[in-house]
Parts: sequence; structure tokens; C-alpha cells
Amino acid sequence: MKWPNLAAAGISLSVFGFLALMAWTGKLAGIDGFKVRLWSWIVEDIGVTNFGRAGATMLFAGLGLASVLVILWARRQRF
Repeated sequence: MKWPNLAAAGISLSVFGFLALMAWTGKLAGIDGFKVRLWSWIVEDIGVTNFGRAGATMLFAGLGLASVLVILWARRQRF
């Protein structure tokens, strides 16, 4: 396994982990800044509104774990 594979998987997992943490606590959405407001829009309007707080947390955490597997599988197949 190469370092770029692990780096891509780690970045993906951290982004989805941030979204899951944001959905669970609901407090990170209060941080001012355009990028965080964009993430809070995704979490609140798409995730929490449709699935509830626990459902959105599980959704984003699951997507993070699935993205790691997909990234590692795709990179292994390509190289």
C-alpha cells in the first residue's frame, strides 16, 4: 500500500468524520466562515432534516468508512 492511497483515504475519512461530528453535536455549525456555513448547510438541510440527528451522524460516518474502502480498492485496481 502506498502513502498517497493512505493520505487520500485519511482525508476522505476526516471530511466525513467532521460532518458526522457536526451532525451529532450541532455546535460546529455556529462557527463563522463561509466554508463551515457550507458544511452546516449540507449537514442540517440534507442530513438532519431528512434523517434526524442520529441518522445523519450514522449516514456521514458510514459514508466516510465506505469512501475509505472505495478509495483503497480503486487505487489498488488502477496501479
